Amino acid sequence: AATTTARIYYPSGVALGSDGSIYVADTNNHTIRRIYGGVVYTIAGKAGYSGSTDGTSSYSRFYYPHGIVYDQNKIYVADQYNNKIRMVDLGKSYLTTTVAGSGSTGHKDGPVASAWFYRPTDLAVSSSGRIYVVDYYGNRLRMISSGQVVTLAGTGVNGYQDGTATVAKFSGPAGISLTSVSGKGWIYIADYTNRTVRLVKLTTAP
Repeated sequence: AATTTARIYYPSGVALGSDGSIYVADTNNHTIRRIYGGVVYTIAGKAGYSGSTDGTSSYSRFYYPHGIVYDQNKIYVADQYNNKIRMVDLGKSYLTTTVAGSGSTGHKDGPVASAWFYRPTDLAVSSSGRIYVVDYYGNRLRMISSGQVVTLAGTGVNGYQDGTATVAKFSGPAGISLTSVSGKGWIYIADYTNRTVRLVKLTTAP
């Protein structure tokens, strides 16, 4: 539909494509939308239908998708209530696949297919292909790399504590932004319930 008549239901994430397209996580419609040329398109999921099915375009299903990021003609999605990280391939009929997460609720590091998340809300992708995720109820910063999910910071205990990765505490981390300073990764986190912006400095390139 045209942008002036389209309906969007609690959008929670937005990303800019290389061609100027705007991609939106239409959270309460359980869809991913594209805005281009004055028109809003649904590219993945079906409005009003939640689920976790992988597949092309309207055959895929999401469950309150939240944060999204564009990277190399792909859209990565923090699929919040599915406790999964999903990817929509824009060059393959909007094919949605699961990048990480078994769908179980909680915290479990390890191989991507068996890892657990607890309401992932936002994510960032580095130039090396690593995916950084904030787990809202898990109160942790996670990383997906080389087929594994690992915890980078946060004890999982709800609270506020600065310090090293194994002692730091978050309370509802909800947003994330990644940059590189002097060749090292800096990750800014919107620590929602603590009403603060936190900085995690990686010891390596992102």
